[in-house]
Amino acid sequence: MKPEKSYLLDMLLSARKGIEFISNATEKTFLADEILQNAVIRIIIVTGEAATRISDESKTKYSQIPWREIIGMRNILVHDYAKINLSQIWFTITNEIPKLIEHLESIVSIEDL
Repeated sequence: MKPEKSYLLDMLLSARKGIEFISNATEKTFLADEILQNAVIRIIIVTGEAATRISDESKTKYSQIPWREIIGMRNILVHDYAKINLSQIWFTITNEIPKLIEHLESIVSIEDL
């Protein structure tokens, strides 16, 4: 498997794991559960880190994925953690990550992993 394909797969598996983590949560329970918050933040960081490894060519080819936003959120979570907004994290994991999974599933099948 080429390294870039492995990063796409890392993104997909990480995103799926994040959805699994919140499967029984509500925003209220998420905001009250520091362990769950940290688990979801880690998922977003891993997804973003893998996204940094994707070539510009592939980012252009798969422009339906918001690469810049994914990487930007990862950078905030890692380097500017004082600005973490837990409601935004909840929105991301419940609204944006499912869309990302759909896009990645189509790419992974196209790439024949």
